[in-house]
Formats: sequence, C-alpha cells, structure tokens
Amino acid sequence: MTKKDTLSNLNCSFCGKSQKEVKKLI
Repeated sequence: MTKKDTLSNLNCSFCGKSQKEVKKLI
C-alpha cells in the first residue's frame, strides 16, 4: 500500500464512501 492509497483510505473514511467512489470524485 502506498501513501496515496492510505490517504484515499482516510478520505473515504471521513466522506463515508468506498475507495473506488473517492477515486471517481477526484
């Protein structure tokens, strides 16, 4: 897991969406 993946995980945690959804938004 890269730092970017970990950051995405944190983002999906606070926005309540899955990692795939987060990648769709950005």
